[in-house]
Amino acid sequence: MLRMVVGKYSNYGLPKPEHKIFEAHPTINSELLYYIKQGAIRPKPDVARFEGKVVHFVDRSSEEFDVVVCATGYHVSFPFLPAGLVPVKGSAAQTYGGCVLPDYKNIYIIGTSQVRYGFGPLVTPGVDLIARMMLAQDQMELPIGLVLKESGVRPSRTHLVDPHAAIRTMKRGKRMLPLLIWKEKKLRKKFVGQTITSAARPAAPTIDRGLQVF
Repeated sequence: MLRMVVGKYSNYGLPKPEHKIFEAHPTINSELLYYIKQGAIRPKPDVARFEGKVVHFVDRSSEEFDVVVCATGYHVSFPFLPAGLVPVKGSAAQTYGGCVLPDYKNIYIIGTSQVRYGFGPLVTPGVDLIARMMLAQDQMELPIGLVLKESGVRPSRTHLVDPHAAIRTMKRGKRMLPLLIWKEKKLRKKFVGQTITSAARPAAPTIDRGLQVF
């Protein structure tokens, strides 16, 4: 239907996407095509280089511009944290359960996902789940992220989120928290003597049931 009503985007001078549908967040903007047809916007290919105010494009054309606005998206990074503390693969922070790490306690990574039609519907159930995870973590000596990992949960593979699937996962997560507390007690023997870091307690190390806590 889109092809019949709008036609190929390449007919408007736009490049062919390098990804399949839903592999990137969709942008819905019919005004862009309208202004292209009116000549108010002229699509250009990638920029090859800059020479003062002259912009050279990869098709060997060039034009002079007063202002260049780079709207190229963003890269997920955490410059305010120690390097490597939060692993990032592609555009996804490698967290478990969408927010926790297997090597650190009391640190929760949220806000890096991109929900297809907005984050609003996930705020209340998401905050409720994280609050419950914090209470569960208080009953654990191992990081809750490690318990999730040892339970077979995989790290986030993409920053794109299906809101309906996310809500179902949150409801399931609430029901699973008592089971995680039970499983953590079983896992303690396996990890006795290994270093577990707590982001909330950066003071001098103490020994707590064989675990070194920082």
